[in-house]
Amino acid sequence: MSIFQWCANKIKAIATPRWLKVLFDELQNLLISLLLQIGKDYIEAVKGKIIEVAVEDISNEEKFKKVFDFARNELPLVEIKDSSIRLVIEFFVNKLKTSGVIK
Repeated sequence: MSIFQWCANKIKAIATPRWLKVLFDELQNLLISLLLQIGKDYIEAVKGKIIEVAVEDISNEEKFKKVFDFARNELPLVEIKDSSIRLVIEFFVNKLKTSGVIK
């Protein structure tokens, strides 16, 4: 057995303390719920902007640009791809149209 294998085996044999596992588990649960809430708030903000812009007397391209710019600048700390923003906007425009919230 080489010295490297012996070191690797010793490192693998170290048991993680129970309190550390519990701490990491709680931290993970907190981060997941925090990210879910941020995502929900972001989606609700985009939906609200779609409804707000839908009543304006401008072209659909201008409406889309207003919502797109709002969605891009709403959370400047998070880098979201343009294609993802477009997908969210198009999805909710179609959903809000079929439910009769906007025309």
